[in-house]
Amino acid sequence: MVGRRKRRYPPSYVRYNERYPAVGVRVNKELKEFLDKLRMGEGGVVKSYAEVIKEVITKAYDAYKKGYEDGYKKGYKEGYSIEHFTVKCAYCGKPLELHSNLPNWNKIKEVLLDAFKNWCHRECLKKKKEEESRIEPPYYPPPPYYPPYYPYYPYYRPP
Repeated sequence: MVGRRKRRYPPSYVRYNERYPAVGVRVNKELKEFLDKLRMGEGGVVKSYAEVIKEVITKAYDAYKKGYEDGYKKGYKEGYSIEHFTVKCAYCGKPLELHSNLPNWNKIKEVLLDAFKNWCHRECLKKKKEEESRIEPPYYPPPPYYPPYYPYYPYYRPP
């Protein structure tokens, strides 16, 4: 049995398929009727399904993008309405930020500054524990100085 040859397509057909890829979609009757209503544009102009789907997707994406940006801006404003204060890390000295939006913040801030004066970053705490767990070898003083052994030294006599 001889195998079938692979079909060869002309270059223009290949380029067209690369430029305009096909997307197949099955829909139910209600969605098909809805798409047909959308196809009938203003003034009786009939649009293609591709144009209708592109419009619907673009509108939905624009609404999503607008909602995302509005939420981001709202969160950004809320974040800056929160009070911040900074404590120096007890280990490395870099700032450690604490936040709150409580009404009696000034009183709390003083208490917190005193309470957090020995706090440090997680990374600094790990480094500190590693350094403390490392055992230092005991210090031994250097041995006294002895002249080197030179067998060819002119005044050397073996014992």
